Amino acid sequence: WYAVDRELLLGLPWKVQTTVRRERATRAALVRLPLLPGEAVITAGVRVEQAKGGDSKAREAVVHLPRGVREVRIESELPTTAELALQAPVGRPWTERWTLVCSPIWRCRHTGLTPMARQRADGSLAPRWQPWPGEKLSLRIDRPRGTSGQAMTVDRVDYTLSPGSRLLEGKLRLTLRASQGGARKVTLPADAELQTVRINNKERSLRATRTAKGQVVTVPVTPGKQTVELRWQQAWSRTPLERAPPVDIGGPAANVRVRVNVGQDRWLLWAFGPRWGPAVLFWSHLFVLVLLAVGLGRMRGLPLKTWHWLLLSLGFAQLPAPALVPVVAFFAAFAWRRDFWRARPAPRDATLFGLTQVGLVGVALVFLVALYASIHSNLLMDIDMQVEGMGSSNDRLIWYADRVESALPQPGVLSLPLLVWRVAMLLWSLWLVSALIKWLRWAWSCFADGGLWRSRATKAAAPTPSGAPAATIESAAGPIPAPPPEP
Repeated sequence: WYAVDRELLLGLPWKVQTTVRRERATRAALVRLPLLPGEAVITAGVRVEQAKGGDSKAREAVVHLPRGVREVRIESELPTTAELALQAPVGRPWTERWTLVCSPIWRCRHTGLTPMARQRADGSLAPRWQPWPGEKLSLRIDRPRGTSGQAMTVDRVDYTLSPGSRLLEGKLRLTLRASQGGARKVTLPADAELQTVRINNKERSLRATRTAKGQVVTVPVTPGKQTVELRWQQAWSRTPLERAPPVDIGGPAANVRVRVNVGQDRWLLWAFGPRWGPAVLFWSHLFVLVLLAVGLGRMRGLPLKTWHWLLLSLGFAQLPAPALVPVVAFFAAFAWRRDFWRARPAPRDATLFGLTQVGLVGVALVFLVALYASIHSNLLMDIDMQVEGMGSSNDRLIWYADRVESALPQPGVLSLPLLVWRVAMLLWSLWLVSALIKWLRWAWSCFADGGLWRSRATKAAAPTPSGAPAATIESAAGPIPAPPPEP
């Protein structure tokens, strides 16, 4: 008894793989397998004969199984037809199993039998039938018509710009897939000078053609996945407002990223472009500080006016907001010291007075450290404009567009030379030093109001005789007259 497996591989071309198996191989055997209509055996050593009796067009393959051989496989080809019929033979010593592997270029439909399984172990679609003798299976195969659409898809675009004082370096990288060969026209800016062209990391000798729209580069495209990289330079001069040069990739694309390297010698003020991009959060932080400065300007009894607080908030904008707390605490503490202890005579609460004086010294030290930190960050450290979004930073901005039709986005940047910020902060530092001298004089007057130190008397004065001059008790606040004797 044998098991016959027929696997129909409908691709280009159509093939049939037939496997004959047996459990016992103690002797040689011949098996005459009926062939499908039009089936042509291409395996060497297999004889094909006309079937005995019945249809004259029916043919059989004579399969020889030598002694000790349990399995023999033969391969055949089938002509492409619209219909294909299979029937399990009756009265033959084997059990058949049919498997259909239909290529995506064909559409296969079956009638007559229900598959025992529809998928293989690896998950691929391959219906399988195990017919009883005499059962039939009809297959209808046709080729779906192609639909209109583009033969080339751009999966990703990386557009990088690095502006300098005289030249701008541009880099364009396309990741695309094509179902057929062709060409892709990329239009660069009019004054661009093409440097290199790489296709799949291999440099190609291509030239740009000058047109009314710009420099057009025709890139050859082969079927399959590939990457195209173009580099160019163009004349450039730094201005406060800069926009990306126009670039057209000649068709729709997805996942577009535009990168602009602002440079470490520029002071970034603002950035605009696609909605998914960087955001400069410095101005919102400064706005909160300005509101705080306006509120502090309403405090009475301090040597600072509203414009003083505004200038202080501008200088502390590069530090976290809590860094301004020691400044506010310094003026508030010394003003409280002046008003609170002026109304309390000595030597009352001398211990609390001493602790207050020591605490004020600590507050003053923290205040001076905060001022030094602001000057150090503004003059020596890199400016932080608190740029967030798409992995952007102060000197590198990134925008993202999920889809473009042809022209790439042209984001813009508003910036100034970094020297402008340094000079402004130098002037701010000079103003701070001059203002600090006045503030320290005011703080010293508050600190020394009513005396620098107070202590209790260690001895009580002896009573004075009648008529003698009244004795006095010395204290830190000055001599205190003794009460007169009773009459």
